[in-house]
Amino acid sequence: MTIAALFAVSCACSSKNMSTFGEEPTLKRPAKIAELNANPAQYVDQDVLVSGTVVDICKHAGCWVEIEQKDKSRILCKSMGDVVTFPQDALGKKIELQGTLMFDPNAPGAVEEQHEGDTESHACPQPSIMVAIKGARVKGI
Repeated sequence: MTIAALFAVSCACSSKNMSTFGEEPTLKRPAKIAELNANPAQYVDQDVLVSGTVVDICKHAGCWVEIEQKDKSRILCKSMGDVVTFPQDALGKKIELQGTLMFDPNAPGAVEEQHEGDTESHACPQPSIMVAIKGARVKGI
């Protein structure tokens, strides 16, 4: 079997059992979350691909997820305008997520929001560094 054939087989297997939310990610090389967090100004307004495990998720509308990589670094990824929403069973799943890095050193940390269908507002995270979600692939849902 040639190297190209082996590569094609490995790529096909890696996307097996993946559900897509929003736009299909187009970037191929995931960023290191620790690097994004250490140097956000270098990546601001650029598209990035982050991969890891969903360790937290919006309990109301599924409009944000927090992703953790093996080195325990984390980043919050939020759907602006609730364009992309995730089901609760995305928690604990592997994810590849593409979006635009946003950096606001004066961000409030949390803001009160009310999603469509909610009867009450609730605090949604608004950290200084986050990824505005364009699309994602989640394994196993």
